[in-house]
Amino acid sequence: HVSVSLARIAAGYLMGAVPALLLGLVLGLSRLARAFANPIIFALYPVPKVAILPLIMLIFGLGEMSKYVIIAIAVFFLVLVNTTAGVVLMDRIYFDVARNFNASRRDFYLHVVLRGALPPIFTGMKLAMGVALIVLVTAEFVGARTGLGVLIYESWQVFAIERLFVGLVVMSFLGYVLSLLIDELERLLVPRLGDRR
Repeated sequence: HVSVSLARIAAGYLMGAVPALLLGLVLGLSRLARAFANPIIFALYPVPKVAILPLIMLIFGLGEMSKYVIIAIAVFFLVLVNTTAGVVLMDRIYFDVARNFNASRRDFYLHVVLRGALPPIFTGMKLAMGVALIVLVTAEFVGARTGLGVLIYESWQVFAIERLFVGLVVMSFLGYVLSLLIDELERLLVPRLGDRR
């Protein structure tokens, strides 16, 4: 159950976080793009992800892809909003310095924009991981044969309270461990934060 749920989390998280990160950098740098995209983003974000699960399953079927997609959607908005905010809130002096030193487009995006926005990005990634776990359990309630969500749901159906609590505790432990992994990645990529802790 744990290995299946972890595989779903990994696939869905990457599918949602990577495009959200790239799009967030673009929106953060372009006021015109933000003006166009923000109404769409903030109109779609409040829609409960559980409510669109039947639609996702109708499009992608009952297999693994529907679970990946619903997790990706849940992750996408949190990472996107935090990435965009991180870029927008950066001190403009960094952009001026990069231009004065004739930084290439690659260096500008990787070493100035991305590095400067990393703290808010990691905040979004941590929030997204918690939401991904919640959505995962819900997705596994329907159309899955294995996974922690299945364990919890089947235990509830037959009133196997001990197994139900095992599923809940394991899910909580996974959330804690995954949060620690993101913290460690943040410490490696943003060393100055490690000095403050």
